[in-house]
Amino acid sequence: MLAVVSCGAMALALFATFGTLLGWHIYLITHNMTAIEVLGPNMLRWLWPASISHLKDGVSLPTSHDSS
Repeated sequence: MLAVVSCGAMALALFATFGTLLGWHIYLITHNMTAIEVLGPNMLRWLWPASISHLKDGVSLPTSHDSS
């Protein structure tokens, strides 16, 4: 009985995790965005995304050649 309960708890946790990721990717697809556009160029901020001020129109993306 304990094995059934623990397997059910693990299945529920996996379902919640994958369901959240699926929902986020569906949101990104419907808004024509990628995860990199949302999280920005600073890889340290990917761990705790807090702002979206770097988002523009999604058509023109800055490059290193533009900043020189």
